[in-house]
Amino acid sequence: MNGRSLLFWLLIFVLVAASAYGFYYYRGVFAETSPWLWLFVPDSALAIVFALLVVVGARKGAWDNLLRYFASVSLVKYGVWTVFVMMYHPQAYLAGGRALESVFLYIIPHIGMVLLALAVLPKRRSAPALALCALFFLLNDYFDYFFAGGIVAGIIPNGNFGVVAGVSILLTFFSLLFAHFASSWKKLPKIEVF
Repeated sequence: MNGRSLLFWLLIFVLVAASAYGFYYYRGVFAETSPWLWLFVPDSALAIVFALLVVVGARKGAWDNLLRYFASVSLVKYGVWTVFVMMYHPQAYLAGGRALESVFLYIIPHIGMVLLALAVLPKRRSAPALALCALFFLLNDYFDYFFAGGIVAGIIPNGNFGVVAGVSILLTFFSLLFAHFASSWKKLPKIEVF
């Protein structure tokens, strides 16, 4: 096994472990959410699954631009969102001896998600893919914050739910624009792990 192949399998292992932990983390939210909304529950875990599908597809030569849009948008959005929420609510995540756990289990991995987005960017601009992503992520924001009290209401500590909702919606638009325009940046370094 050469170094590149080893790196590929290490990445697969990390992505599978991260998504499994993400689904585990949301177990309480799944229990309280109607099954028809489950697709909108595991935001970060689903982003990792999208990335995993891109990585596995890339290894087999399959390049699905729509999947790359979903992966890059979700990795940027939920990577930044999680770090924002933890910094915005330090008393819940960084106080009382929880700082080390939060930094190593959540903050660093979510920054890693943003970096991974650079490796799974769409290969070309696509207005239909952008539109489908916009529909999905705005619908996700609606279910997370506005439908029946919001899916994420139970995981946002100490109020200020409106601020977090506003940041999430702004991140949706930023992430969509990032994926759409970054896909054609000529000077963007090519990351070849797979």
